[in-house]
Amino acid sequence: MRRTLGVILAASCLAVSLLVVRPAAAGTIRSWDKFKPTAGRFKAVAPLGGGDAAVLDKETNLVWMRDAGFLGEATWRVANLRCLEVGFLATSGGARGGFRLPSAGELGSLIDRSRVDPALPPGHPFVGVADEPYWTRDLIPSPAGAFVIDLADGLGGAASHTDTRHVWCVRGPH
Repeated sequence: MRRTLGVILAASCLAVSLLVVRPAAAGTIRSWDKFKPTAGRFKAVAPLGGGDAAVLDKETNLVWMRDAGFLGEATWRVANLRCLEVGFLATSGGARGGFRLPSAGELGSLIDRSRVDPALPPGHPFVGVADEPYWTRDLIPSPAGAFVIDLADGLGGAASHTDTRHVWCVRGPH
């Protein structure tokens, strides 16, 4: 039993570590082929009906809400509903919807682990970023919870569905 639990725990830790994007070592080239320097990586877009309410990450082709603090904190279930509501309000105003909670890999793609408070690339266009954990859509089976990424340092962890964490929605292919 102990050995089985150890194997399960080790596999879970490996899976979680693969979800969070790690920075490249100094002097090395990142493994993905679409890497863009921060200055050219982000573009303000208006899928929410006007202004610069969202940001296109040209590296991942994901569209993020520009204000990472707009939806505040919520339980995991309410966080999912808030993202759906943002998508609904966008489409009712003639804009594009489809907003949802990001996967751990998607949220992790924004992380720059060489930076803290927040662990986002220098010159990023986001506002309202809290140096605290944000929900992802990825579930953790036991105890009932979901994966979170702390934007203070870019590290991931788990939180119970009933805890409140920050909500930041994304739009794009899953």
